[in-house]
Amino acid sequence: MADFDIAYQKTLDNEGGYLSADTARQIGDSGGETYKGIARNFNSDWAGWAIIDAYKAKNGTPTYNSYINDSNLDDLVRQRYRSNYWDAIKGDSIQSQEIANLLFDLNVNGGGVKTLQGSINTLISPDSISVDGVVGNDTLSKINQLPPNKLYQQLYNDRKAWIEANPSTQFKSNWLSRLDKYRKSIVEDISAQYTVETLRFGKNYVNLGIAIIALTVTLAGTGLLIYHLKNKK
Repeated sequence: MADFDIAYQKTLDNEGGYLSADTARQIGDSGGETYKGIARNFNSDWAGWAIIDAYKAKNGTPTYNSYINDSNLDDLVRQRYRSNYWDAIKGDSIQSQEIANLLFDLNVNGGGVKTLQGSINTLISPDSISVDGVVGNDTLSKINQLPPNKLYQQLYNDRKAWIEANPSTQFKSNWLSRLDKYRKSIVEDISAQYTVETLRFGKNYVNLGIAIIALTVTLAGTGLLIYHLKNKK
C-alpha cells in the first residue's frame, strides 16, 4: 500500500516555506498568511499558528519562503496534511504509490478527487461512480482495480486540461509547472518497469538458450553412443 511520507515529502517540496499576509495580498493569494502550504484564512484552527505567532513576536516576520526551525511545528504541519488531505483520499488503502502521490498533491491544491472520479468514469463508463469529491469505498475500489499506468495518465491529462481551461490565469503557469513534476515521475516509473521487463525477458531467453544447448549436446551424445554400439557389432 502507499506510504504517506513519500507522498507528503513530494508535496512539501512543492509548497515552500513562509508567506506573509502582506505578500499574499500583493500577489492576490486569498489564502493569506501561509506556512508550508497551510493557509491561515482556510486553516485558522491550526495549532501551528500559535508557534508561528510566538516566533514573530520574538524575531519579527520571517522572510519570504523561509522555514522556522521547530520540531513541534514540523509535526503539526505533518499532522494537518495527513488528517485533512491524505486520510480524505484513503491513502493508506491505495495500492499504487504513484497514484497516491499525484492524487494527494491534487487534493492539497484543490479539486483532486472530483478530477479523479471523472478520470475513472472516462476509463470505465460515464456513470460508473458519482463525481461527488469524496473517496468512498466505491471510488477506492475503482482506483485499485484499474491498471495503474492508465489511471495515472488519465488523471494527469484531465488535471492538465482543467488547469488550461480554468478562467483564472493568475497561478496557471505555477500549477502547470507543479503538475509537470508528476509527469516526469511516471515517465521514469514506466521506464523502470520497461527495464525490469526487458531483463526478465532477457533472462528467459538465456535460460531457453541453455536448455536448447543442453538438449543438443544430449542428442549428439546419444547419436554417438548408438553409432559406437553398431560399429562394435
